[in-house]
Amino acid sequence: MLNRIKSELLNVGLKFISVDEKIVRMLLETSPSNVNEIVILPAIKIVMKKILQKLQNKRNYGRVYNGEINNVRVSVIRSLIGAPNCAITVECLRRCKTKLIIRVDTCGGVETPNMKVGIGNILIPKLAFCDEGTSPQYIRENPSLANDLDAVPNPFTKFQNLLTGNQTIFISRPNINLNEVFLNSGDTLFP
Repeated sequence: MLNRIKSELLNVGLKFISVDEKIVRMLLETSPSNVNEIVILPAIKIVMKKILQKLQNKRNYGRVYNGEINNVRVSVIRSLIGAPNCAITVECLRRCKTKLIIRVDTCGGVETPNMKVGIGNILIPKLAFCDEGTSPQYIRENPSLANDLDAVPNPFTKFQNLLTGNQTIFISRPNINLNEVFLNSGDTLFP
């Protein structure tokens, strides 16, 4: 009987919270107001720890760590590995006051005859293919996005008949102005 009363009281309280706030509270374990406008999304624990070491005036709200890096207020949220996990976190951030998301992750060895990438180097890709399984869903829901992105035919269609998957792969490019900002100051994040 006591559990039923508790359950009913919780249900009454939840009726006064918007669906967006419920989603943020459920997945980030905090209210949307506790998330800053700039969010850093590390995927793995090692990178998360390094970023948290640089965070000044650190405060923890559920899965969200708030603080300052170089006098800029940021939130740090571990998004876990993979596009679907990151998409869940980004969906929560869409329901907050977030304006800029910086995804920080590690990559394997990258070496070509013209370019050698050392350990700890920062890479900002010039383009990304939106075909990891999550992005095409957004494009299907918002067809106007397809007009803003470049597209190429899926290279697998040359070798096999695709019964499932995408015939077209969309290409996303980073904001050039942001590239200059982070290339000039980003290498000091992990000296």
